[in-house]
Amino acid sequence: MSNRMAGFAQPLNITGKARTGGGKRRQKGTLISYQVPYSEHSSFPELQEFVHWLQPRRLIPSVGNDCGAKARRMVELLRELPEAAK
Repeated sequence: MSNRMAGFAQPLNITGKARTGGGKRRQKGTLISYQVPYSEHSSFPELQEFVHWLQPRRLIPSVGNDCGAKARRMVELLRELPEAAK
């Protein structure tokens, strides 16, 4: 098992176009980040479908992460496949 961690970030701007320079890979120690265009207004089912497609080993919430039951439930919900995709 690898000790590396990957993060994804690059929100779309108001015009719906990705910021320039998308697709870049950056590494600092064991942290690898990829710039992937996404909308900050994605629906929860869209996020679930993305998580299902990506199949990460571990999810670490960056919003609303109380490191407790709330964060664990958020990850459980993200790992569920939305009804529309079943």
